[in-house]
Amino acid sequence: MSDELPQGWTATTLRDLVGPKGMFTDGDWILSEHLKTGKDVRLIQLADVGIGRFLDKSQKFISADTAKSLHVTYLQEGDVLISRMADPLARACLFPKIEKPAITAVDVAIARCDGSTSVPDYFMRVCNSHSVLVQAEEVAVGTTRKRISRKNLELIRVPLAPLNEQLRIAAKLEKLLGKVDACQQRLTKIPALLRRFRQSVLAAACSGRLTADWREKNPAAEAPTRVGDGEPPENIELPDSWNWLLSAHAFDFVTSGSRGWARYYADDGPIFLRVGNLDHDSIQLDLRSIQHVRPPDNAEGKRTRIQQGDLLISVTAEVGMVALVEKDIGEAYINQHVALGRPNENVDRRYLAYFLSARNGGQHQFFNLQRGATKVGLGLDDIKSIYIAHPPLAEQQEIVRRVEALFALADQIEARYAKAKAHLGKLTQSILAKAFRGELVPQDPNDEPASVLLERIKKQNRGSG
Repeated sequence: MSDELPQGWTATTLRDLVGPKGMFTDGDWILSEHLKTGKDVRLIQLADVGIGRFLDKSQKFISADTAKSLHVTYLQEGDVLISRMADPLARACLFPKIEKPAITAVDVAIARCDGSTSVPDYFMRVCNSHSVLVQAEEVAVGTTRKRISRKNLELIRVPLAPLNEQLRIAAKLEKLLGKVDACQQRLTKIPALLRRFRQSVLAAACSGRLTADWREKNPAAEAPTRVGDGEPPENIELPDSWNWLLSAHAFDFVTSGSRGWARYYADDGPIFLRVGNLDHDSIQLDLRSIQHVRPPDNAEGKRTRIQQGDLLISVTAEVGMVALVEKDIGEAYINQHVALGRPNENVDRRYLAYFLSARNGGQHQFFNLQRGATKVGLGLDDIKSIYIAHPPLAEQQEIVRRVEALFALADQIEARYAKAKAHLGKLTQSILAKAFRGELVPQDPNDEPASVLLERIKKQNRGSG
């Protein structure tokens, strides 16, 4: 924390901010068996503590009798809840008024200000400032999950403004950060909107609506011959110049990986693709996290080797995710949870990938085909039994062009969303930094200096003792 504080401010510890009659304590140690005793008392957990906002996510309870036997500390409206674990450490929020009596878990500290030194809103905001978050990280312990002890939390150094100025700062921060929070709430809706937009584009593409004008300008486009017996899906009504293509005739080769490849795992070498490398929202491979293998030098080892242009489809867990291997990724293989289909000349492979990704196309059929009591999945015969809405080749290529143009617009919006999200995250800390440099609200020379306030309270406390 900077030593350059405004006139009338002083540096002190978080413990001093609660005041002599305030409380700074840990939450209660609640075991899993306690949660089975009743629904009388709400247990507030780490997931409920956001940065400046009570998230109200958890739904855990204990009985009143259990609470009494454990001598729990009941929360009060206006208590400051401070995380002692998870990211970021020391983030804080105010506890609101809720219907049921409530306690909190041991990994959440409770600060109850008595109002003599600090007000709860100021205390909470200063906890979320960059200076406090950095100090908390420095004194945290643990390798996989860091935590800060309440004792170390109490000793974190913070700036203390005069009491009246704290009220002005808290009011200004409530107004400014409320606007930031409203923007963040609106931003959180964008990913879902973009997912719906992309699926709407694919739905229009697979039903022929996307290229209705193209067909009017190209009436001579010849309909492909229908290939495959059986009944196509009822949820798609095709244009007159389209037909149906059974996927068994769209692939030259369909296979999946075998079990037992774990013994071939390696630190480097060929790529081993898994379900985690596929996504429902994109036909692009996600290569941010990959496993490597040293495959056996036999036919089984070579059977699932990927080629450029192959389609990959998840057949267990998140069934029906599709990825097109658009470029040469080097030597790569698939595990048993992924099927590999090698498209032939009967269909444009990019169009095929988009159709299989569409909810009214391949996804609807995958859903109807998947089976399994405890773990759903698809077989290779299922992959070969999908009916593909089959436009003339020229229209397939036009569909791909239009889909990718619209997806490119969605990608641009997504990039702008990511920048806006990052900017808002920085804006919050920028506003807090300005507040605790004394630059957010005007100072009043008539306010009692914070150092004088602290000394007066300590004298009163010694006198009463």
